[in-house]
Amino acid sequence: MAAAVLALSASAQNLKFAHVNFNELVMLMPEADAARAQMEASQKEAQETYQTMVEEYQAKAQKFQQNQATWTAAIKESKQKELADISNRIQEFDQSIQQELQQQQSQLMAPIQQKAIEAVNIIAPEHLEICVDDPFAVLNSVQNAGSIFLGKNVPEALGDYFAGPNHTLPTSGTARFSSPLGVDDFVKKSSFIYYTREALGEVQGRIANFAEHEGLHAHARSVTIRFEE
Repeated sequence: MAAAVLALSASAQNLKFAHVNFNELVMLMPEADAARAQMEASQKEAQETYQTMVEEYQAKAQKFQQNQATWTAAIKESKQKELADISNRIQEFDQSIQQELQQQQSQLMAPIQQKAIEAVNIIAPEHLEICVDDPFAVLNSVQNAGSIFLGKNVPEALGDYFAGPNHTLPTSGTARFSSPLGVDDFVKKSSFIYYTREALGEVQGRIANFAEHEGLHAHARSVTIRFEE
């Protein structure tokens, strides 16, 4: 997987993984072409069906205009009802097919997007743009990225020059193990440890064992000597 991703992401390689657009990465996935072809075929079929229904309505409407003067009231009413039924069917088809196409797109793209997320975590870009309708759903799966730009209204320049906390980010894939510069990097800290005699006594043997295996005999004695009579 890693080799395929790096081969597909030549643009990211050239920039030393400085910038990755999630949408473009999705389209680089090997399965994307087949998914696009399937969606295009479904859209074409839907358009042809819709056009056939519209042409049927237009033909019957034209016939109605031409012949209504010679029809009885009952025939005219029947033809009007027929036209109304066709019009309703067209509207219902248009609404339902849009929903079906959206569902198909979601079903086809979901596994591809998941692979793109895996690619992002391998590439660990300095900048990652997620220009999708629900970027927060994608964000939950992103583990390795320096600065993440969420949604269609967040260009990289916004973070670089105005809204971002800073522009010092992990480059060259180092976002796999490092973070953007933050306040914590300028804060001095100390660790502290406190054990009671009883608590130390419970683990003295384990500590001494570690120390002896490292050849640090004095370290081991610094623990055990506290419990000698």
